[in-house]
Amino acid sequence: MSTRSTSRHASYFPSERKALLRRRLIGLGLALLAFALLHLLDRWLFLALKVENLGEVESKAWYQILRQTGDVRTWLLVALVLASHMLWSNLRALPVPRIHPGAIAGIVASPIIAGLIAELLKLILGRERPADSQTGEYQHYVFKGLMRGFVDSSNLGLPSSHAAVAFGAAFILGRAFPGAGLILIPVAAGCALTRMLAGRHFATDVVLGAIVGWLSALLVARALRRLMPGAFAKRAG
Repeated sequence: MSTRSTSRHASYFPSERKALLRRRLIGLGLALLAFALLHLLDRWLFLALKVENLGEVESKAWYQILRQTGDVRTWLLVALVLASHMLWSNLRALPVPRIHPGAIAGIVASPIIAGLIAELLKLILGRERPADSQTGEYQHYVFKGLMRGFVDSSNLGLPSSHAAVAFGAAFILGRAFPGAGLILIPVAAGCALTRMLAGRHFATDVVLGAIVGWLSALLVARALRRLMPGAFAKRAG
């Protein structure tokens, strides 16, 4: 094994890697269990949360702020700001904490990948949004059919790509800047809530989006840790 290959894994002992994998599998299992159980509450949650006068809610600043965290462009702007700070600090040799380029790459990659995976899953799973695209009336689970989304991609909702993007960004920022997740994960949950308030998604849509975002951040952090050593600190879980 090369020195480079060895250094990639030097921060973890075999027992630590096994424990970490076990915790992640347990977390994923619990998330998928919650996703399954939420199917029992989907209709009730949709009817309880959907607002009738959406225009009034959409005009609120808090709604717009939370919703925009599900837009990839928001996180591209954040990455651009951090990149500008990093370059300026390096050029001026300022005595400030340095931002690793890998962290910025992760902020760009994780939301994009999460959003793309969510869009691909929509086409594969083929489940429509809660409201009929023609009448706007509530419909429970309507499936176009497995893979039928590649033929007709209209009105697909599972999973929520907004939730996937927001959680993909929140989780990767939490890894790059420890403690940031305490703020950003609730913000991502707020983004998911706006999609339910608008009647655009079931609870299961946004939960699966959150799972996609978490997996995207996990894979991106792992890849960048290998490609750009020092990008993401060793984590206990």
